[in-house]
Amino acid sequence: MPTYSTPESLGHHLAEVVKAYHPRGGYDRVLKSAELSRTRSALHQEAVRTAPPAEHPDFADLAASARRSGSIASFYIDLSNFTARSMFEPAEQLADFTELVLSAYSNAIEDHGGYVLDIRGDGIVAGFGGVNARPDINIPRALRAMVFCLRATRDTLNPELERAGIDPTDVKASGDWGDILAMRLGARINYLGSRMNIAAKLEKFADEFTIVVGDDLAGNLISSLLSPHADSPYKIEYGNETKEYPFFVVNWESASGLSTIPTSFPRTISGGTDAGLLRTIPTGTRLSVTSEGRLVRPLGAASVATVIAPHRFHGGTETATGNPAIAWWNDQPDLLEHERRHVAQTFPGFSFFERAGRIGWRGSLRPWGNREFAVEVLWSRERERIPSVNVLKPQRLGRMEHGRWRRSPHLYDSGNPCVARAVDWAAESHNATTVIAWTAHWLGCYEQWVAFRKDWPRIGQD
Repeated sequence: MPTYSTPESLGHHLAEVVKAYHPRGGYDRVLKSAELSRTRSALHQEAVRTAPPAEHPDFADLAASARRSGSIASFYIDLSNFTARSMFEPAEQLADFTELVLSAYSNAIEDHGGYVLDIRGDGIVAGFGGVNARPDINIPRALRAMVFCLRATRDTLNPELERAGIDPTDVKASGDWGDILAMRLGARINYLGSRMNIAAKLEKFADEFTIVVGDDLAGNLISSLLSPHADSPYKIEYGNETKEYPFFVVNWESASGLSTIPTSFPRTISGGTDAGLLRTIPTGTRLSVTSEGRLVRPLGAASVATVIAPHRFHGGTETATGNPAIAWWNDQPDLLEHERRHVAQTFPGFSFFERAGRIGWRGSLRPWGNREFAVEVLWSRERERIPSVNVLKPQRLGRMEHGRWRRSPHLYDSGNPCVARAVDWAAESHNATTVIAWTAHWLGCYEQWVAFRKDWPRIGQD
């Protein structure tokens, strides 16, 4: 479920926290500092408990100077009159208020399926979409998120603050839809795109509690939601050329369904693929893997999907490879041939290879639909040892957090994923298809760990 299911619940909670520590909310900072600290600590930490993602998962694996294209609905949501507030309020109080409000907005953006691309002082840059993203899915999500924040602030937070003698806050939003190019600059991802730049420029044309959008985003909405802006079109001059770009005001007050979250929106990863599946399936439910390497429920798919064998993700030091005089595939050629037929039938996209006296299978898995992981399963010369798994693409497994790289959980010291424990391996009944299915499960959990910025979603499968 969303962090805040309605704009009112978000606004009420914010007001409760602000009034708890604000000096004009009834507390004396000197006489009741201890009580204030306890109150502020509990409520404040609850309000900011969900940290926004540091990077969009479709682009988090970019190496230095690498680039990748996508399409997003980019929105800038800003606190208005922030400069004046900063001139009259202490820096610590201003920081508290900004942290609370922007954290709440970040939660709303995530709950609607978006990502926080950047935080700039008094505002947030939000992105809805990614690689191969569809406008019909991501633009409505983006608008619902913006309306959610505006309504929570205007209709609930501000009236409660005013009744407590605390200055209200204003907010506005601007956005557009278009192609972007993501590239890594040092520890950060930089997003370039003409429509993203337009979205930023349109912010100055937005009044308090209004949403202004560019023509490419507006072209994906019904006309009844839009009114031409009085200052449209926006004029862009470059050298001796001038271009005009229309922009509009979104009539969000009269738009039904744009200010509620009836159910949680799955976060989108890998070009718009819903990634909410794993979070909504009970932990005891056994998942399956299709021949294309996608995770699915086993219901209705028993004939076309492989049920994942029981296993537990682990870590630590990978078991050393044995080196008997005769490799098992030379000693038992019939067993190897049986396995080759089984892999070809179960995962036809995987191909057999030999390397440095070892054998294995190499192919691609797409746990949630679009993002492709290139992997190889490499056999030990001893069949009693579980094969090792190498992820060839991406080369690093982890995510950026606060400008620092965080290594993925459930990796061996070597950097290979630990898809199962040694005790989960049964040489007499398991083969390479078992390990490929375990790998798809591991990668599905990994992709959600990157997307949701939460704990690892599952420890394995019973």
